[in-house]
Amino acid sequence: MLTDTLRRHCLVDELQLGQELNQALHGQRQADFALMLAMLSADVQDQAWVADPPLPEVAEAQWRARFGLPPQRPLAAHDHSADQSLAMAEHLVDGGSAAVRLFDALSPEALVPAQFALGAGVWDNLPPLTREKHALARRGELLGRVPLEAPPSAMLDAIQGAQTLTRQHWQPG
Repeated sequence: MLTDTLRRHCLVDELQLGQELNQALHGQRQADFALMLAMLSADVQDQAWVADPPLPEVAEAQWRARFGLPPQRPLAAHDHSADQSLAMAEHLVDGGSAAVRLFDALSPEALVPAQFALGAGVWDNLPPLTREKHALARRGELLGRVPLEAPPSAMLDAIQGAQTLTRQHWQPG
């Protein structure tokens, strides 16, 4: 189940609509019905009854320390990556390609320039729910869901909580 913060800002599932969807169907308001369906999330993982699978408990092995390996190459660029690129350019000018390879082996450059860099055109075409999920991921917040090993009553409580939250914050037109 998605976090309450995300549910306050975005329409995710039919629980948030309450009886509005049924009333539009029975009242033969096809445009309202189609609009409400289009606003719902297409991702099944956003539904209140979906639970995360339990994660296996694995002991953290320190393989790099055991074999004396250097630190892992960074996957995404950081604030100091620009300085590192400038230093690499200076090593290329001063010492040639051998100096650059040595410098890269000692302090490897990031593989990706920026992890969350999206172009404006891509960002503008994302649905609002996906934008909110992306913003949560960028801040390091996890999408909270009910654990799979939780008792069925916990799932019902989560669904009931989503309905209560919806009544408080979502006012369908």
